[in-house]
Amino acid sequence: MAAAKVLVCAPAGTGKTTLLDAWVANHEEAEAAPNTARLTLDAADNDAAQLQRRVRDALAGVESQSGPGVLVLDDVHSVSDAGALAQLTAVIESVPARITVVVAARRVPDLAWSKYASDGSLTFLGVEDIALERDSIAEILAAHRGRVSADDVDAVLDLTGGWAGAVCSAALFVGTGGDVRGAIDGLLGRPRQVSGYVVGETLSHLPADVLRFVLSTSVVERFTTELLEDLAGEYADLHLYECERLGVPVRREAVDGEVNYSWHPLVRAHARAVLRESDPELYRRLHAVAARSLARSGHTRAAFAQLAAVSEEHIVEEFVYRYGPAAVFDGLGDTVIAALGVRNGRLPCVRLLRALVALEANDPNGARAHLRAAGSSSTDRTSSPAAECLAAALGIEADLIGGRPIPGDAVDRVENCRSTGSIDSDCYILVQCAAAHMLSGRFARSERVLKEALALADVGGHPRLVLRCLARLAMLAAARGELVTMCSRAGHAVEYAVEHALVDRIDAAQCAAIACMCAYHRGEKLPDDSLLHGLMSNDAVHVRPDGTTESVTGTHAQVAFAVARARCLAQPKDEDVDAVGHAMLTVMGHSPHMNLTSNYVVTAVAVLVETGRSALVEDVVQRASETFGPNPDVQVARALVALDAGDTSTAERLLRPVLASKSPQSRILSVQAWVLAAVTESRSRRHSDAVVSIRRALTLAEAHLIVRPLMNFAADVAELLPAIRPGEGVSQQFLDHVRAKLADVSAGRNPGLTPTERLVLVKLQTGKKLKDISKEMHLSVNTVRTHARNLYRKLGVSSRNQAIEAAVRRGLLPP
Repeated sequence: MAAAKVLVCAPAGTGKTTLLDAWVANHEEAEAAPNTARLTLDAADNDAAQLQRRVRDALAGVESQSGPGVLVLDDVHSVSDAGALAQLTAVIESVPARITVVVAARRVPDLAWSKYASDGSLTFLGVEDIALERDSIAEILAAHRGRVSADDVDAVLDLTGGWAGAVCSAALFVGTGGDVRGAIDGLLGRPRQVSGYVVGETLSHLPADVLRFVLSTSVVERFTTELLEDLAGEYADLHLYECERLGVPVRREAVDGEVNYSWHPLVRAHARAVLRESDPELYRRLHAVAARSLARSGHTRAAFAQLAAVSEEHIVEEFVYRYGPAAVFDGLGDTVIAALGVRNGRLPCVRLLRALVALEANDPNGARAHLRAAGSSSTDRTSSPAAECLAAALGIEADLIGGRPIPGDAVDRVENCRSTGSIDSDCYILVQCAAAHMLSGRFARSERVLKEALALADVGGHPRLVLRCLARLAMLAAARGELVTMCSRAGHAVEYAVEHALVDRIDAAQCAAIACMCAYHRGEKLPDDSLLHGLMSNDAVHVRPDGTTESVTGTHAQVAFAVARARCLAQPKDEDVDAVGHAMLTVMGHSPHMNLTSNYVVTAVAVLVETGRSALVEDVVQRASETFGPNPDVQVARALVALDAGDTSTAERLLRPVLASKSPQSRILSVQAWVLAAVTESRSRRHSDAVVSIRRALTLAEAHLIVRPLMNFAADVAELLPAIRPGEGVSQQFLDHVRAKLADVSAGRNPGLTPTERLVLVKLQTGKKLKDISKEMHLSVNTVRTHARNLYRKLGVSSRNQAIEAAVRRGLLPP
């Protein structure tokens, strides 16, 4: 059995000798302590014969006694002669198994360490193992200065890493003045005051090229092999090996499956200070190299931290334009802006980055402020075409979120933009260009640009931008009213958001909102375990600098979620219906857009009308008229309200220009308009015209399974369906599907009474007057009278008593 070997290897000043003295003393004082012998080697021991004689003499005293023994060989790094080392190896390997051999050195002696490690006889203690601990550092500082704070102790520990000589130097330095905190801050700024001797002695033995390697790599806190090569060239790994061999302490740790290296904190602090003072230009250049390398490997936070030492503005600008957007999309916007510091904060590129951060927080006003500041501080160098394009794209999104019209010249600038050199910036610019086209009704052009942006993002862009492209494509299909495409794209986008942990982003919420609208227009219920349940219950908000808040999901999504809660959940609540009207008023008051916001008007009004929310209906229609004017969505919504009030002539007058228009419009809106036309004609006793109109509605609806407009007027549609024969664009399968949905609305017992009409029916059975019923329901007498007339018509009766009898017969009321 081989004797145990202990290798204590650490640079000068780390406390090896002190540790050995204490260890030997403790053993000698203890009961039944092992026999110990200690020998300190020096340059004279490079004589093999002399070394053999000295070691044998020391060992003899230990071997002469029974029981365990310890042989301590200190400063073994002094021996470099091959013959002397061979002789030392022979002696160590001949030591009896009961004797432990302790070898202490500043650098690893050239002995058979790998052999000892493989046979299990070696224990290694490095600089980390013998470092002073926090309590010891506190005692040393207190001995020189009295009581010091915990923060002061931590600061010294962080700087020195427990390197004993440096801790003692720090204690002396702190103890000479009256300002402890100031003295420690001074050490952090000028670490060579405590590192000069202990680290300087270690580095002084390094060859020139290895020393340059240490200085070059000191600009980063930790480094991978790839970063090493970027900073120090192709032989970096050999230099790292040489550093370890020559006693420069190196740390290793696994981070995300990759080996990371770092210098001892005191070595790094010393080398960094030397490089900064001796070659400031190289120091700044290496920081820029490190920043680019870290950014390429995905270490964004660390990359931007490196820029604080770079004074060349053009380098900072190029870096921010290339890597800044990805940092913001990673949620690190505030972090990287803080890392760039006050000095760089005035640069236009940083102000543009602040604008993007504001937009990610749904704060268009803040974004505009930063955009104005960027414009006022730009110089000839920073007013590059790429910077101007990015600024224009940010302006477009600020207007989009804030509900402002988008200037045409902004669209021209982004559409004609050349590549910025950054996939993320190029993709972002294209996405905003497509958004501007979509809001202007140029749908085909918008789709072409979005698909170009998606192709770009998919080959190296940030996943956040891929999601945004998918979301905007879904929104585009929604603007066109293409329900099949809209549902497919929204579903794919939600799946992508889940896969890439992006469900908390506004784009995921927008896609979930579109998916909810798909369920609504198809007359579907959302399963209790649907992912959309969680997304549409997200009530988180962004807090703006002025203390106001904004929903993280966006105002448009809030409308869709309210509609889904009111109509697509198994058990909707009354407050869910009210939320539809309030959400619609909010979006029109804050960020309304033609071809986007106006698409929700008819949907919101239909839900409110069906549930008898007359006051909210009036507010929504009035606000929509003021906001969008007499556009098709507003006209159809007004026709729906007129029809609900029994005013078929007004409804028909409002619908006529919409149905006759040659301008492209949403398929969903077209279906809604033709259904209203059919209902209006049916109630005007123009049965043949109503059949033609309902066929037009069914023909448009079938390809996309649009059934909600038909369900909103279940009784009227049910009366018209028997006249529709399969063929000419309407299949038997779709007719059966519509009948099933109508039956679902009426629960198989009535021809489509609305919830409000059912409530009026219940109250009619009590015998109360309409005036009293209106007070109980908080509705006008005329509104209650209209609901009563509608339910009479749907039940095929002409009086209250007949209605009650028919309802009892159908099982709608108790006998």
